[in-house]
Amino acid sequence: MVPRGVSSSDWRETERLARKTLALDSSYQSARLTLSLALLNLGKLGEADSNLRIVESDESGLSQAEGANTERQRGAIEGDQAKRYRGAKRLAEVAPSMLALDAQHQMGRHTLELESAREVRVHYPANLCTLYYEAIALAALKRTTEAEQRLQVSVDLQPRPSCGTPGQLARIVALELRVHGDSAGSRRASAWAANWYESLPRSRQLSQRRAYADALYAAEPWSDARRVLDEVCRGTPSALDCLGLSGTIAARLGERQAAQQVAEQISELSFYPRRQEGTGLLMRARIAAALGNKELVVALLRQSLGTGTYFSYRGILSDDSSAHRRAV
Repeated sequence: MVPRGVSSSDWRETERLARKTLALDSSYQSARLTLSLALLNLGKLGEADSNLRIVESDESGLSQAEGANTERQRGAIEGDQAKRYRGAKRLAEVAPSMLALDAQHQMGRHTLELESAREVRVHYPANLCTLYYEAIALAALKRTTEAEQRLQVSVDLQPRPSCGTPGQLARIVALELRVHGDSAGSRRASAWAANWYESLPRSRQLSQRRAYADALYAAEPWSDARRVLDEVCRGTPSALDCLGLSGTIAARLGERQAAQQVAEQISELSFYPRRQEGTGLLMRARIAAALGNKELVVALLRQSLGTGTYFSYRGILSDDSSAHRRAV
């Protein structure tokens, strides 16, 4: 369940640092909670569950926000929307700012969202997360020039696991512009994202190849996106994440039969726990959207939501930050 605002490489780094911390102090529950979140977003649900159970065995050292996040993660692992909602509600009560911005975006209150994001940025000007919210709000308001200016600012800020990198921000801005009707601005932001990855030192490029493939897909040189994806997935071509993007690329290139075969391959996979089934349905919905089958998209999305999948434009604790809203 790797979110679109955050690449798998970011979560792998988070996992590495959390494990390193726990090696020094295995009783540090905050680090273990972070580890379980990283594992959850990497699709390692069994390990995420094991670590979260350790956290749940003694929550005395957790902050109120961490306790709420524990409940949210448990709901995510079990596909229990009510439990996830309770955790989110608790989190909003004790740490309201970021969740409030999410809610404002989802409800289309983009002017209020922008005002709130700018108020937060006054206090945290060097935080990529706060810039993220401002840029997304500007894109939703079709204030394209200002959104593009925020992309330039993002280059000087430190990447964060919860908000990704400048390249991922640019890709989400591109998707937001597209859904609000600014196709030209969307193409520019997508190209900016691809260029950002290409400008990285070789050592960093290697760890960002999967996110680079996503950026190329959004920018629409689909053959290039396939080339990079093939490099990333050379050893695991049947992995769900690889299948999903390869199927949508095939559809975009007009290879309808190949795209449908990938969708069928995904439908035949065995999923455990059921939470992963929702991810497979979501991947099939994206392929159906690329093929122009809107009725099937809606049906698959409904099935995906029924398994416990939910959408978030930032993608935190979700499978895909864009496909749920933008597939059709």
